[in-house]
Amino acid sequence: EIFDRQLLRHRRARAATTLSRHDFLHRLVAETLLERLADIKLPLARLLCLGFPDGGLAQQLRADPRTELVVTNAGCDGAAQEKHQVVMLDEEALPFAPRSFDGIVSNLSLHLTNDLPGVLRQCHDILAPQGAFLATALGGATLQELRHCLTHAELKLFGGVSPRIAPALSAESATALMQRAGFNAPVVDSERLTVVYPDM
Repeated sequence: EIFDRQLLRHRRARAATTLSRHDFLHRLVAETLLERLADIKLPLARLLCLGFPDGGLAQQLRADPRTELVVTNAGCDGAAQEKHQVVMLDEEALPFAPRSFDGIVSNLSLHLTNDLPGVLRQCHDILAPQGAFLATALGGATLQELRHCLTHAELKLFGGVSPRIAPALSAESATALMQRAGFNAPVVDSERLTVVYPDM
């Protein structure tokens, strides 16, 4: 396993207190997901919002007049309230019956799963017929400059390298995985965002 899921939950909980100062990417991508969702002319009464953090995505989904219920992960978007049910869940073991949701939305979390094909299959199975699945993930060349710098530094200092950056998903692989999971005619696209940091 690449990711220690228990450690990931611990780190997400620790980060939650100051997250609003650092979640610019989640908020930006959430806006894109909401735009795509608005283009879908299907009933979306029951929605599952996977992942944490979500950039305010669950809150926006609850505001959609088509929505009757939004289910989110505990810690993702506050306490349960009208049209909102909070569940403690792990993307790798979704505790829902088949055809439970009209739509599933995931904002930058699926790339942190150990068994992405299995997660996609579970999402397919809990979707109603004609249900909508929208997800974003870090892909392709994400953090390639950092990967290069760390590789160069480790080679120079230690004479070998260790994987320091999680593997990323290519658009081609994503398409193949979605087809394998049973999704019909999946559409996968990519967008390059350049972010500059002053230090590690």
